[in-house]
Amino acid sequence: MALKVAKAADGSLSAKLDSLDQGAKDLPVSMVRQSGLNVALELKMLDDASYDGTLKADGSEMAGE
Repeated sequence: MALKVAKAADGSLSAKLDSLDQGAKDLPVSMVRQSGLNVALELKMLDDASYDGTLKADGSEMAGE
């Protein structure tokens, strides 16, 4: 999986998800919320899938469920 996050001028976050193994690209992430190193995502198009993770300090990786 690859997550592409963008930050708008107003500070809001948006994201798109790629499933590299399945060849799916730019799946819209319905909600992105970050508080410090904690990140929460929701993908309504995938039956309300959600993910809660923690970023590494350098922002290169995220681990969670």
